[in-house]
Amino acid sequence: MVLSKKYIAGFFDGEGSVTIMRNKRTKGTNNYRNYKYGLVVSICNTNKKIMEQINSQYPGVIYEHRDKRPNRKKVYVWQRWSKKAILFLNDIEPFVNVKLKQIQLGKKFQTTLSDFDRTRSNDRQYVDNRAMIFDDMHTKMMKTNGRFKKEAQTW
Repeated sequence: MVLSKKYIAGFFDGEGSVTIMRNKRTKGTNNYRNYKYGLVVSICNTNKKIMEQINSQYPGVIYEHRDKRPNRKKVYVWQRWSKKAILFLNDIEPFVNVKLKQIQLGKKFQTTLSDFDRTRSNDRQYVDNRAMIFDDMHTKMMKTNGRFKKEAQTW
């Protein structure tokens, strides 16, 4: 059975996410230049058959997430990274309603990443500019996803 792009887009709207991952590159300070960034799309659901069907149409990785709390079902997580994530997002974007901002920001991030990769440089100003742009996009995605913790107000 082949799932339609509209069905997958609706499923993604309800169960999916677009994330700009930020992983620490080296030990040391929390300087923004010490991070590596990447685009990840994922869908989480308890129905393994649907997840396998999505994976057959858009090959990625499926893994099982076990919640140790009582009375919890197994959750299956499907993921695609970077350029493969963009191919998936391009296919479903016309049919998505809820996560359209995340998709657009994710696509902009991946395009920016590809542009920077084509013009690699060790120039300090170039590296600083690249890091600040990626850090800003990471923060915007967290805000769009509702995961940004506001700093405490000072009176």
